[in-house]
Amino acid sequence: MPKVRKSDFGIIKVILLFNLLHSLVLLGHNAYLKHKGYLFNIMEWGDFIFFQFFVDFIFSSIFFIVISEIVEKFIRNGARRIYVVLFHTVMISLFTILIKVPNELLYLWTSGKEISINQEYLNVVFSGVLVYVHRDFLLYLSMIFIIHLLNYHKKEEEQNKKEGEMRELLIATELKQLQSSINPHFLFNALNAISTLIRESNHRAKNAIADLGVLLNDILNDDSSNYNTIEQEIELIDKYLKIIMLRYGNSIRFTKKISQVSKNILIPRFIIQPLIENAIKHGFHDREQLNLYLEINQSNNVEIIVSNDGIPFNFSKMVDNRGLGLSNVKKRLALLFPDRHDFSINNTNNMVRITLRFPILKNDSTTGT
Repeated sequence: MPKVRKSDFGIIKVILLFNLLHSLVLLGHNAYLKHKGYLFNIMEWGDFIFFQFFVDFIFSSIFFIVISEIVEKFIRNGARRIYVVLFHTVMISLFTILIKVPNELLYLWTSGKEISINQEYLNVVFSGVLVYVHRDFLLYLSMIFIIHLLNYHKKEEEQNKKEGEMRELLIATELKQLQSSINPHFLFNALNAISTLIRESNHRAKNAIADLGVLLNDILNDDSSNYNTIEQEIELIDKYLKIIMLRYGNSIRFTKKISQVSKNILIPRFIIQPLIENAIKHGFHDREQLNLYLEINQSNNVEIIVSNDGIPFNFSKMVDNRGLGLSNVKKRLALLFPDRHDFSINNTNNMVRITLRFPILKNDSTTGT
């Protein structure tokens, strides 16, 4: 019998179970005929049960397991249907002979009877084949239907698994590209802020460069992760704002409201900073003061809200993709939580409000972190 791979044990179990049920039904049928004296009169009950149940079950099971292996190869190699039909036509014609003749020979050998291949013996075998051929025909068709169905299902599962792995690889690659584009964008804006400080105060500029070095070290040391805990993300925001505040001073008032959020909840890495940066860059324009708010809520989803009372948001920046930071956030949410996230921007009540919603991820779950 061909070597069986682990992935085939599910199919083998189904074959054995179906064949066992069939053999039990057949045993009951033949036992009734023997009891009435119609068939198997020369066989003792012990021999009858052994050969008509156990031996028949073993031979037929081996036969169908071999057939299953061949069918699996047909499907895997994309064999033409005509060859598959011809193969099953031959096998269905030989099935009864391949099962009953070895069974009969084994019975004669174990009972000590002389095995003589003569016309009389051939007539007996032929009569037995005629008795069982209609039953075995239906058994073969039923079993082959099950085998083909299970093998096609197995092939579809393997194909879906491969496609899933490819999608995960593509998503990981695209997320890496998006993350890589955020870091230079953030660094450019931070350096631009520091360059302004140099003209105003060398001491403050030196402090800002030192703070930037600490922040970049935190970012680059964990560059392989797609997620941070909320606590880690808040620490990044605090360090980023420390740099920004050196330039703007008290002109920016920042307020955080974290509503009983579990600290081990994961959120996309560096997802808040672009929102804060966008609020300062576009909301602060020619104003003396900007009130900036960060709110994080937890219910059925994680909700992150960044709002400011600055200049109303210009939606054309999203349409023509000039808002790199916000576009990056939208793309990453779409990749990490397809059809399970929400991104919205509203100008309401003299406030610009950006809201993110996505599923809750725990730090101990499998998240690809």
